[in-house]
Amino acid sequence: MRRRYLVAAVVELVIIALVSVMFGFSVHMVRQERDWREQGMAVGPFAQLGLDLSMWWLSYWWIAAPLIVLGGLGLAAVITFSGRPAPTGAAGN
Repeated sequence: MRRRYLVAAVVELVIIALVSVMFGFSVHMVRQERDWREQGMAVGPFAQLGLDLSMWWLSYWWIAAPLIVLGGLGLAAVITFSGRPAPTGAAGN
């Protein structure tokens, strides 16, 4: 059971870290776009995809972030409470 608690905690911490990193990535991409536009450089298709994703995140983070974190909590609950119960008695201690 302890192993499942550990896995569930790690999964939730990774999800929270990814949500936090998305904020930093979005701010970086907005600054990068501003620099590209000031220099008159063309934006490639992958950079445009990153820009679109960051702009979407900065606009709708207040909807997406809680859903992602709550989904992670649900996944952690499934990990914790699924599977066979731990054996009880002297052998299980």
